[in-house]
Amino acid sequence: MMKISEISGSVAALALVLALAACGGGGEGAPPPLKGGTTFNQTLTATDTTSLPHPFPGQPNIWDLDPNFSLYDGGDDQFDGALQLDVDGDPFPADQTYGELTFSGPYLSSADGVQVAAVADSDYGSTLEGSWSAWLSGIYDGRLQQILDLNGLTAPLLLKWIDDVYIDAGHFIQGNDPHYRVVIRDEAGNLLETIYEENPVRVTNPLSHNASLDKYAGQKIVLSFEQRGSNLIGYAQIDSISVLAGAAEQVVNGDFETGDLSGWTTNIPQELQNVTSGTRTLAGLDVNRSFYTVPNRLWGRWVDVFENPGVSPVTVTVTYTTDLGHDNGSTGFGTGMIAYTPGTNRALSSWDNLAGDRDRDLGLVFGSGATALIDAPSAVSAADGNDLITVSYNLTVPALGRRALVNFVVMNGIDTGEIPGVTASTRPGEIDAENIKILDRYGINPQYQEGMTQEQIESVVNF
Repeated sequence: MMKISEISGSVAALALVLALAACGGGGEGAPPPLKGGTTFNQTLTATDTTSLPHPFPGQPNIWDLDPNFSLYDGGDDQFDGALQLDVDGDPFPADQTYGELTFSGPYLSSADGVQVAAVADSDYGSTLEGSWSAWLSGIYDGRLQQILDLNGLTAPLLLKWIDDVYIDAGHFIQGNDPHYRVVIRDEAGNLLETIYEENPVRVTNPLSHNASLDKYAGQKIVLSFEQRGSNLIGYAQIDSISVLAGAAEQVVNGDFETGDLSGWTTNIPQELQNVTSGTRTLAGLDVNRSFYTVPNRLWGRWVDVFENPGVSPVTVTVTYTTDLGHDNGSTGFGTGMIAYTPGTNRALSSWDNLAGDRDRDLGLVFGSGATALIDAPSAVSAADGNDLITVSYNLTVPALGRRALVNFVVMNGIDTGEIPGVTASTRPGEIDAENIKILDRYGINPQYQEGMTQEQIESVVNF
């Protein structure tokens, strides 16, 4: 069974982490920039057995935004595009660049489920050497670090390590700056030297590296493995880290064969997962889209704002198209069961039972005033349905006014299709329960409006 371990650390290590985190990525003492990723891993327990490896150990799903601000995949092929937006048949274009995006608070950290680093054995994915390897997550700013006390030592000091790296620019390529690097910092977090760096790259085979640390003999330094994300599914797998002074090893647990991150610390993550698109004009309305999620919650939220710059009211049909990933070969028809969440016509739940290629359960919560069109199969594993879901609203935006629509996508780590003896009446219970919570508690429980501006909150018409 896969074992995952994250950093806990001592009081001294925590003091170091705080000092490094205060540097905001540049070692200058400035606050973190208002930038973030465009893909966000979901931290939860997966119970299915057919979908390894996950995007990251302990994070089975991913909120991967497309440049049209739809959800691209979900991490387990739950979607072939969710919440694709058009207004009177005029689609929100897939031409957003990273430079147009606006990132807002709140900052999210480990308590919210953000993972910086983990170790995993071969039950997650192939290790580089031995039984365990370390992984850096594709968050916007992640660092795996260890203090090296080189006082009393003399040259030669040789650093060695092995890594396997996947860094890409993702879907939002202009202005994005993902990278992986190995650096030396001082104890205050100031950058002393970049030992190795990779910008967007896919390394298909592990690489061995070495570098001289002779100049740091007699000093105390921080060896830091760092990754900046914003990519589709990004990681840096690291192993066999060694600094030899003669025959004496200076790195603690450099092979991670303890099965945890003993001897290592991470920075305290400060991640922004609240991102707003640039504005596009559709059917005479100025439209922007915002996405927000927290790693340890089951939902991601879209807020779409429609502004009317004209002096007359504008009435339009706003349509959201969701293409499920439950494809059945070349037919394009789905084997995914789709049904309204019991007791409401304002949310849908879905799961599939395609043998050998099942996807995890999912939900859509679209609120009131919508018309949903679905074509579910007649029976489990039947291919007589369609995996397209369309949800439409008739929306009137007053002159010089604005209206907003809120939609939630719900994902979890459960594959109801794996349950023996499932029938068309079997329900994805956790998804149904979360859908109901959102419908019943929106506007009451502050989590569902967290990160929204007051203008957005006051403009919502479907909750």
